[in-house]
Amino acid sequence: ILPALLAHDPALRALPRTPEQARMARGADRTLGYLWERVEGLEVEQRAALHDLLFGHAVTKVGWSFSEQGRSVEPFRAKDGQDEDPDGDLDRMTEAGIPLGPDADLPFFRVVNPWDFVVPPGTTSLADAPWVAERIVLHHQEARSIDWFDLPSDFGPDTFLTPGPSPEGTGPLGRVLDLVGGSALEPEHVVIYEFRRWIYPEGAAPYREVVHLWWRNGGALPWVLAHDRDEVALRDWPYDVLQTVTPVGGLYASRMSSMGSVRDIARRLNEEWGLIIDHHRRSQRRKLAVSSSLDSDAVKTWLESDQDYEVLPVDQEDAATAVYVVPEAPPPSDTALVLEGLNRLMFEITGMDAVQRGAIPEGATATAVNTASSITQSKLSTRIRRLERHIAKV
Repeated sequence: ILPALLAHDPALRALPRTPEQARMARGADRTLGYLWERVEGLEVEQRAALHDLLFGHAVTKVGWSFSEQGRSVEPFRAKDGQDEDPDGDLDRMTEAGIPLGPDADLPFFRVVNPWDFVVPPGTTSLADAPWVAERIVLHHQEARSIDWFDLPSDFGPDTFLTPGPSPEGTGPLGRVLDLVGGSALEPEHVVIYEFRRWIYPEGAAPYREVVHLWWRNGGALPWVLAHDRDEVALRDWPYDVLQTVTPVGGLYASRMSSMGSVRDIARRLNEEWGLIIDHHRRSQRRKLAVSSSLDSDAVKTWLESDQDYEVLPVDQEDAATAVYVVPEAPPPSDTALVLEGLNRLMFEITGMDAVQRGAIPEGATATAVNTASSITQSKLSTRIRRLERHIAKV
C-alpha cells in the first residue's frame, strides 16, 4: 500500500495568489524544495504513512535545530549542472532569513512514536487539546550536557533501553543480567516528559509554554528541569496527527488501523498455512507397513541397500502384503477454499486489490483492468488527500 501513497520524489509548489507573485512563488518553490530535502521530508512522511497503516495514526513534530547542538547542513547546490542561482533566488532566501550556510540553524521534521505522545483523556481533536506531552528517552550523559536543565542532586539513570521489555522483577533501578556475558547491566537512560500548554494572560496575547519534567524513582511529583516560553512560534501545536480513519469519541484507536483490522484474519491465515506446511513435511516421509513375521531392522537394511537383486526372504502366504507403502493422506478438501477466502477478506478490508499487488489474472481484458485500477485509485484517494494536507501543514 505504501508505494502507492507517496511519489518517489514529490514536488512542493507555492501557488501565487496574484500575477505579481509569480516570480516570488518560483523562489518559494526552491526554498520549499531545499528545506524539504534538508529535513529528509520524504523519508519522514513515508514513516508517518507506515505508522498510520500499522497503528491507525501517526504523530509528527516540527521544531528548530540549533547549530550549537551540533546540527549543520551543506550549502545548497543545483543539480544536473544547472546554474546555482539563475534568478537570484538564493540571495532572496538569504535576505529572508532562510538558512543556507554550513553553520545555519535548521528546522527539523520527525516522527514521534504513538506510545510516546500523551494527550488528556477524552481528547477528540488535537486542536482542542489543552495540553500535550512527549516522552523522550535520553542517555543520562546527554541530559546532563543540556545547560538549560536544572538537574537535582539525585538525578541519574533509571531506565533500560532494550529491544523488548526488561526482565520481570528488575524494577526501574534494578540490574539486568546480561544473558550472554553473565554480567550485571546498569541502567543508562532517563525518561523526560516535554509538556506544552497554552497560557492566556489577562490583557495580553496568549502564548505557549514548554516544561521538561523528570519523575524521581517512585516519586509522586515530578522535578521541573526547565520551564520557559516555547520558542517554536506556531499558531497550532508543533505536532500533527496523520490518520485516515477518525474514531468516534477519541483521538485515535489502533484497532481501526489497516493492519489492526486484519490482524485476526492474518493470524488465522498463518495458522492454516502452518497446517499445510506440517502436512507437506509429514507427507515427505514415506511410511511402510511390514508383516509381523518380518524383522523390522532386516527390512530397513533391505530397503536401504544399493545392491541389485537384494533378496528378502518372506513366507509364501505373506509375499503379497509383506511390505507396502502406506498411502498419503490428502489435506481437507476445502483447504483451497479457506485459503482463498482468507486472502480475499484480508485484501478487501485493507483495500489492496489485485492491481495494487500486480496480480492481474491471466486473460483479463483491458476494460476489466481499467475498472479495477479506477477502483484502486478511488480507495487510495482518501489516504492520498490526507497525506497531501499533512505535508502542506508541515
